[in-house]
Amino acid sequence: MAYIEIQHLSHAFAEHQVLSDINFTIEQGASIALLGASGVGKSILFHILAGVMQPSKGTLIYEDKSVDCLPVSYMQQNDLLIPWYTVEHNVILPALLQGVKRQDALLRAREYLPLFGLSGFGRHYPHQLSGGMRQRVALLRAIMHEQPIVLMDEPFSALDALTSYELRMFVKKIQQEQQFTMLFVTHNVDEALDLADEIWVMHKTTTPQIKKMNALQGDYLSKRTQLWQELGLCM
Repeated sequence: MAYIEIQHLSHAFAEHQVLSDINFTIEQGASIALLGASGVGKSILFHILAGVMQPSKGTLIYEDKSVDCLPVSYMQQNDLLIPWYTVEHNVILPALLQGVKRQDALLRAREYLPLFGLSGFGRHYPHQLSGGMRQRVALLRAIMHEQPIVLMDEPFSALDALTSYELRMFVKKIQQEQQFTMLFVTHNVDEALDLADEIWVMHKTTTPQIKKMNALQGDYLSKRTQLWQELGLCM
């Protein structure tokens, strides 16, 4: 029995077909990178998995039951921080909504802030942060939500190369420790190879629309070359 299964998923806006008969399964605890050119439907797929929108056609199955959405923590491209909340309170909001005591949530958030490069910024407001720092807050909020599935749409795009590498190594460590299932969108081949067990390259018009690659087999350079070649077909 697959942990997550998508059957014949399609979505269109008027006459514009974005997703076409997508089928896949995901095992519990997997880490999956989704690569592809802009406009192929990566974010739309995430919106459907999170329940932000409903597909035109198709079935979403979670733990052998048909569902409208998955139990996810969803980090979207925009950080969506609440401007009148401090960093700390933005980070702990999902935990509070789940019934965690405020003090317990704050203690945990304060342990994580330095690991995300946010030491000393817990009581700052979003307008006082750089774009990269805001993205780190959004990433920490997604991890703090503690859902069994984490969706991240370009989580490292606003970060410099060194910070991006350090954060994705930390996310990888947390994901392996907590064993949540993780799917993330990226345009960066190295991010995909660093974090993912499996890489899905998404095309606009080909069938199947998603082509999969095992990220754990083969040497790094060969996998990197293979991905660039595959992406070149869909650019």
